[in-house]
Amino acid sequence: MHPLMPLFRGLAVLGLLALLACIRLDRPVLALLVAAAFAYPWGAVLVDGASRLPWLMRVWRYRGWEGRYQAFEGRHIRVELDGEGLPWLWLDDALRELHLVRQGLLLSSLTAHEFRSPADGPARVSLAGLQRLARVARDPAAPRFVRWFERQVHAPAQRQAARTEPPPGP
Repeated sequence: MHPLMPLFRGLAVLGLLALLACIRLDRPVLALLVAAAFAYPWGAVLVDGASRLPWLMRVWRYRGWEGRYQAFEGRHIRVELDGEGLPWLWLDDALRELHLVRQGLLLSSLTAHEFRSPADGPARVSLAGLQRLARVARDPAAPRFVRWFERQVHAPAQRQAARTEPPPGP
């Protein structure tokens, strides 16, 4: 924020009050002079507000993904940790990256260790399930996606889970 922004805000409010008084008293020439005198503070306040818009738009757009996504080649991949601290990838994101269509036959071959479809949320797939889906995918980028998930998401989460486990007792 600019160091003079509090002064500009105060002047902008003062100018707005003066402009409203001129309009109420039916003094158009005086209102024009007030508008010209306070144009710079009004512009500074508008520019300051407009400079915050991109940040607010990003916050609004990604509010549902806050802290639950990883970036793969510039695309957001939603990941959630289970009770043991291991990552589960949202199935829709995995299928999109592997260029697969959601089919009952394809998903029925996955075990409970590889695939979860809770009633209260989206379906998720583990690393083992992702590897099995990648074997079916014909996209040449599928192994790269699996390797990314394994190295950048799964391995750090596994190390973190191992660090937080209490040491075995005697």
